[in-house]
Amino acid sequence: MDILSTLNKNGSGLNLRDLTASLVAAEIEPIRSSVNARLTATETSISALGQVRAGLDRLGSATAALKASPVLTAQTSGVGASVTFTEKAKLTEGTTELNVLSLATRQVLEFSGFAGKDAVVGGGTFTVDIGVWIDPANGTFFADPDKTAQSLTVPADATLSEIADALNALDGISARVLSKGDGTFSLGVASETGAGSAVRFSVSPDSAPSGLSIFDTTAGVSGVQIQPAGDALLEVDGIAILRSSNAVDDILPGARIDLTRVGLSTITIARDRETASTNMEFLVASLNETLTLLGGLTSRGGSNRSRGALAGDIAAQSLHEAIRSLVTSPLAGHGDAAIFLTDLGIATQRDGTFRFDRTVFDRTFDANPTRFDAVFEDTLQSKTDGIAISGTPGGDKDSGVFAFARPAGSLFATVDGSAAIGESLGDGTTRYVPLRGALAGTEIIAQDGLTNGSIQFGKSFLTLLQDLLDESLSGTGQIAARETMLNNKISEDTDALSALETRSTALEDRFMSRFTVMEVAISQLKSTGTYLTNLVDAWNNANQ
Repeated sequence: MDILSTLNKNGSGLNLRDLTASLVAAEIEPIRSSVNARLTATETSISALGQVRAGLDRLGSATAALKASPVLTAQTSGVGASVTFTEKAKLTEGTTELNVLSLATRQVLEFSGFAGKDAVVGGGTFTVDIGVWIDPANGTFFADPDKTAQSLTVPADATLSEIADALNALDGISARVLSKGDGTFSLGVASETGAGSAVRFSVSPDSAPSGLSIFDTTAGVSGVQIQPAGDALLEVDGIAILRSSNAVDDILPGARIDLTRVGLSTITIARDRETASTNMEFLVASLNETLTLLGGLTSRGGSNRSRGALAGDIAAQSLHEAIRSLVTSPLAGHGDAAIFLTDLGIATQRDGTFRFDRTVFDRTFDANPTRFDAVFEDTLQSKTDGIAISGTPGGDKDSGVFAFARPAGSLFATVDGSAAIGESLGDGTTRYVPLRGALAGTEIIAQDGLTNGSIQFGKSFLTLLQDLLDESLSGTGQIAARETMLNNKISEDTDALSALETRSTALEDRFMSRFTVMEVAISQLKSTGTYLTNLVDAWNNANQ
């Protein structure tokens, strides 16, 4: 910079403002440049982490899509039934012909002719028996000896609605008051489904006559019965059977059949080869997309590769390795031996990505297609005869074998050391619900007399992958922690730039102040020098 000034003749002759700017820049600009470089790098890293988040979201969507495309399916043709899997470990492939001849029905009774919901009926006692009507017209009824008769005391001022509410509180029946639309009201009573679930009311009025007597059906129900209770009648591969409910869970092991209407259905349970193959190819492609993204972002450069925006970023590198490690690690809890994805057709390539090997896939599918369940479905199964388990574990433990234990004859049990509440089902079994622990959210049915056993739970590859993604994308995961740290750095560097501006102004003021003092001194010295020169010149002239 040309720091000589044509204007500053009386002082140093320097361009003080430009000189000041140069001195300030020499001290401030290297620091400013360094801070701006850090800001640019930090913003690039945050943007790259945004790409990672987007990539993980896409992989999560792929995982959800694969879970919605199961390999083991139940195909139902016809109109009579639908199938829901309850315990996949018990399912067997095959075809079942199901002919629904009649559906299970509830007994429906109507007691009519009431003036309103608040009509006072009268007091007395109801006795409610559950059983079978042999002759509804003549009062022949057999009460179920396993179901205790229930009593209901009705006060003299009880209304029709209050009677309905009291009946609703009893086991095995429901009741409600309905307007007929002609100014009268009816009390409708319905039993549970099944011929053995019909009801009989025995009424003892407080006084005679009493309106409560209208509900007495000991002489028969033909005058008030709208629909009789009945069992479902169906043929399973030509064999006729009766069931008390339209939800039948003892025909196909591990599945519940919901009878929907009279008609013929064919139920086929099978693992579809092409669905499994398509799913595996899609899984490999989705994994490779994510791994390629992470590999490029974390690349350190060299060998014709550019340096990635997240080179050296521990969070991104750890995630990259975690996904690769998950693919190559064994899947436990799906049988007696661990399952490896390499045996199912997923091969590792030199660049760290994967490829789908159809030859290996076909060989394994031909030998044992159930092994592919470990990729797509969690496995929950009992390892002990006499114990059945269903539901979805809500705990966060890894796959493993969990102990079931209870004292002989006790309703209290432990599952994996956590308490489970028991309820006797009255058929030689007890139902247990674990309150917490790895199997919370499941239901265990154990035969009475059995004191211990074991239950195996195996997380599928998709569940393990989703767990990894959820943890990585959570507010407390590595990515969030890294983003927080980078945002803090941006804040710090922004503050540093602001402080540099303040420092730059202060330096400029300080330099200008000092140069001003210097200029005054120089001007004074120049003035004194001029005076002395003129004085000497005057002396010399006087002596000539």
